[in-house]
Amino acid sequence: MLFLREWFEKTVRNQGELFFGRQPKTHRIPFGPLAGRKIFIRFSFSPKMFFGVDEPWIAKLAQTHVKPNDVIYDIGAHVGYTCLLFAQRLEGSGFVHAFEILPSIANGFLRKTIMANNFTNIVIHNVGLSDSVRSIELPVGETGMTSVYSSRDQGRQLESCQLISLDEYVLKQGLPDPTIMKIDIEGAEVDCLLGAKRLIGRCFPRMIIEFHTIQLLRKGFSFLDRLGYRLHFSNGELVTLEMLARIKQFYGNVLCLPAAETKHQ
Repeated sequence: MLFLREWFEKTVRNQGELFFGRQPKTHRIPFGPLAGRKIFIRFSFSPKMFFGVDEPWIAKLAQTHVKPNDVIYDIGAHVGYTCLLFAQRLEGSGFVHAFEILPSIANGFLRKTIMANNFTNIVIHNVGLSDSVRSIELPVGETGMTSVYSSRDQGRQLESCQLISLDEYVLKQGLPDPTIMKIDIEGAEVDCLLGAKRLIGRCFPRMIIEFHTIQLLRKGFSFLDRLGYRLHFSNGELVTLEMLARIKQFYGNVLCLPAAETKHQ
């Protein structure tokens, strides 16, 4: 089933490139909550982003949870799709701090997306977030993404990237505490959480985290449960230890809320 899905998605990307072109461009999104907004993208990166139908649950959560003057950390900002969802909801107030590890994406695609929409409250940070500080060479995949766990041959080119813990980066840069964090960093989500323990324990942001395996979800649950968080699946169901023991596979977003907060999805 996974093979068929990957084959179908690759076919759609290839056929779409023949119709829409292979070169990246500033494109006006036609559908969804971002209809009319612009995004700098190559069709093969994400047909769903291209058409405006990507991440429907995050779009819904942005409507529910993002309030004026919020400070949002978008960790794994890619070309800026979720940045647009958050910034649009802020309506000129607050800030979106967009963290993107790949220099070519952060300083190219992401920056051009922000400029095309004239947002002045999105700040780009070309850095990867982990539980340690180090330099690393990472491959750029076909979708303009990477992972600290990717092998060097999983991309068309290699880029020199910088990793740092969020606790240390916030301290060095003097960033304001986040009220909301979105984390989607291709399998390094638990590393990011471990490197942000002081920050999370201090300000208890609401978080939307994409866990890429059931093992990572179990580790993330254990870490966040000790900090006083409750995790929720997209259907609103509460994540429990008993449930995690039964689940064999998982890949998707989870809403993480401080236990004291009563409003949840």
